[in-house]
Formats: sequence, C-alpha cells, structure tokens
Amino acid sequence: MSRLKIKSMASLKAYPHRFRHLVKNQMSALHDELIKILEDETLTPYFQPVVSIVHKKIIGYEALIRGPSDSPLYTPFVLFTTADQINLSNKLEYLSREISLKHYAGLDIPEKLFINVSPAVLLHPDFKQTIASHFQSQLGLTPSSVVIEITEHQVTDNYLHMRDMVKHCRDMGFQIALDDLGSGYSGLRLWTEIQPDYVKIDKHFIADLHQDEVKLNFVRSIQTVASSIGCQVIAEGVETEEEFKAVKKLGICYAQGFYFAKPTATPLRELDIGLLHTGEAWYMRARPLPTVTAAHIAKKTRPLPSATPITEVLEWFQTYKDLSFLPLVDDNRPTGIIQRDHFFATLFSSRYGLEL
Repeated sequence: MSRLKIKSMASLKAYPHRFRHLVKNQMSALHDELIKILEDETLTPYFQPVVSIVHKKIIGYEALIRGPSDSPLYTPFVLFTTADQINLSNKLEYLSREISLKHYAGLDIPEKLFINVSPAVLLHPDFKQTIASHFQSQLGLTPSSVVIEITEHQVTDNYLHMRDMVKHCRDMGFQIALDDLGSGYSGLRLWTEIQPDYVKIDKHFIADLHQDEVKLNFVRSIQTVASSIGCQVIAEGVETEEEFKAVKKLGICYAQGFYFAKPTATPLRELDIGLLHTGEAWYMRARPLPTVTAAHIAKKTRPLPSATPITEVLEWFQTYKDLSFLPLVDDNRPTGIIQRDHFFATLFSSRYGLEL
C-alpha cells in the first residue's frame, strides 16, 4: 500500500500538468452542473424546526437548500463553495430564497420562516428591489412571517450600510437574526451594530457543552448579554440529551438541532414533547420546604479585597466551579459583590476584555 501511494505521488510530481488538467476538468464539470441547476431551478428546500424550550413547541423553521439528489452538488457546502469559486453565489442565493419562499407559502404553516442572507447579498444595490419582488409574488406570505438570518462568515466592515439595510428590512416587517455567532470575523461588533431580534450561537460552542467549562462560560456570557438587551438566543446544533440539558440549565429559551429533528423536505409539524421534559420528574416529587432559617442554607465564601487583580478573580471562578459570586471586603467592611455571570459577560462582550 505504501509503495502504491509513493508511486502515485511520484507520478503527480513528474506530471504536474496532468494533475492540474484533472482539477481543471473537475471544476469545469461542477461549473456546468451548477449552471444547469440554476437554469432548470432544480433546488429543493429543506426545513429544520426552531424550538421554544419554554413553551415546548415549534416556533419556526430554518430554510436550507439542497441540489439534486443524484448530483455532486447535492450538499449545501459543495453547492455554495462551487458557486463562490465561479462568482455565482448571489444568483444561487437569490434562487434558493425564491424557491424556499414559494414552497413555504404553499405549505400554509403559521410558524415563522428563517431564511439565510449573506452580507454580500444584503449590501448589494439590488437587494431592496429583489426582496420586495419576492413578497409581491408570494401569495399568503408576508414579511412579518419571515426572519432574515444574516450569516457572518464573510468579512463585514461597512456597518453604516448594514444598519441602513437592516432598518429597511425591519420597516418592511421582517425580524432579524444573526446566524452562527462565534464562527465568523466580527460577531460581537455586528451584534451591537444591527441589534438583532435573535442571535444564533454557533454549533461549535454547543457540541459537548455539558463537559467543557470554557464553552459553558462563553455561552453563559452570551445569554447574559442577550437578556440585558432584549435579544433572544437560539442554540444551534443541539444533538444530544446532555447538550439539551446544558442549554436549558443556562436559561436559553430556543434551540435547534438533530436532537429535535433533522432537516426534511416536508416540515415536521408536531414536536416530540418528551424530548423537552427530560430531567423534570423531580418537580412531581417536590414537597413544601420545612421552616428553616437562612443560616441553614448559607455557604461561607472567602472574601477578596477590592484591589484584587482581575486575573486573580478569573482564577477563583475557574478553580471553584460552583462559585456564583465573590464578596469584596475592605477593612472588615463589605464594599461590593462580583457576580459570576456578569464577570464573564463583561470579559467576553468586550473586544479586548480578556487581554485587559
């Protein structure tokens, strides 16, 4: 096997033009395939539910797109990567949005539709006209039933124009979501600039959340910041019961992922409520607490002086995982309290928080 691999690599080095020719032919074939898909409009919309953990129901669906099932461009990653390489991303995104809206309008579903819009498309001069034309032709579908998800995988620095376009969309009746927070280039800055109704935490931070203290602190901080400004958090990529429990424990109200349902061409109408009742049996066994004093449940915690460096405070919270606050005491007089959630929120919400 090793000799075969070495011979193969040697062949490539000896005939680099042959390798380039193969790659060129492959790209040409994908290019032709994409052109055909766009001309024939053979894209299929899939829908994945967004779930309210509090109300235990589906509140909306994210629209995802697939190429023909027998095509090398079936998966979204290959489809959009190919489009990006040959400068057809905007056309593909426009057609994907149009097909998804038409299909969703025909389903007569009351829940909201989440549609992805890249910054490049949102900031394009024709966006206002194209988004308006979509809804002029979609019978029974209004902007108020749609949430525009702005992806942040691209570099975005024209915040003034971005705010203007977001305001235009809101004036039309759309709600706004920021997709995949934490995976792109300017997530926190973009969050403060557009002030979305929803912010979706990237699935990287949800994977194994229950056993990763760093991820827990990050997600907890995002939830704290969002609550303080009236923004709803959606945890993306929830795939296991343990991840769901961790998300729920942090107080996040909305979630999405394979744990609830995979994307399907026909949207899931009824949620398995049992998935949301996990770990709640103790409520049924709860009894009134006996009459006790506060001293019986109080915990002693070592105080810190107010001059304690931030790095030392961070070490305390990292060392003692169940510590929810630290009292500050100077000359035997209490001078303040540092709350764990607020402390980490302050660090992570500032661009240079950790460095400072």
